[in-house]
Amino acid sequence: MNTGAKIAFGKQLEGRSKLVDTSAPITMAIPVDGGDPAFIDGELLALPSTSDPQATIYRSVDGQWVLEQPDESTSPITNSQTFEVSPAHLEVFVQRNRPHHSRRPTSPADLEIRHLDLSFSVSRDEEHVELQVRCGGRTFDMGARTHNYLLLTLARRRPRRRCRGHARDELRRIYQEDLAHDPSMAPPQLNIDVFRIRKQFAAICVIDAANIIERRPRTRQLRIGTALITVAEL
Repeated sequence: MNTGAKIAFGKQLEGRSKLVDTSAPITMAIPVDGGDPAFIDGELLALPSTSDPQATIYRSVDGQWVLEQPDESTSPITNSQTFEVSPAHLEVFVQRNRPHHSRRPTSPADLEIRHLDLSFSVSRDEEHVELQVRCGGRTFDMGARTHNYLLLTLARRRPRRRCRGHARDELRRIYQEDLAHDPSMAPPQLNIDVFRIRKQFAAICVIDAANIIERRPRTRQLRIGTALITVAEL
């Protein structure tokens, strides 16, 4: 059916609808009490807005839609589900979940977070942080962005060896409170930078871009999602 076609249901002849858009439906969230919808961008939907990303909707590596809420808890989300993100009560409309095999990586060349090799170049005063991403013979220049410093901070947290009395998994994580001394990484700027980092990785078609920064539910802990990291001084 083409744009401009008239649509009627049953025997209705008057008041027919006109088809104005034939594009596929997209994921969006609409305020229940009225207001403008928020649309997904690069398979990431920030709520209530990109300037205040308290919650995020994204696809998991298995192609399922999930909701990461303000307490960092993550749960599957279904079409027409409602939830609250201050100050709005929202209803979300999501595209059909993709079959597992359509998203599951098949080789290290696939752009999945655990396969990515991150290379940081840092100035002596650490005011300038460049980032390159390599995977399967491809290189992506991510430029020098202010949010690269958050990613660098998490990268430096990766342990070089197991320390006695501490689990390796715990040593990879950092509490948000440990970052709060730096105004550039304190809430709500931290949430904004996490969303921007994820969006930047989604832009190069990383299938699980949200996993570049993992948030542990209800503990306010963060960690970087790959162990393949190098840091060099400019």
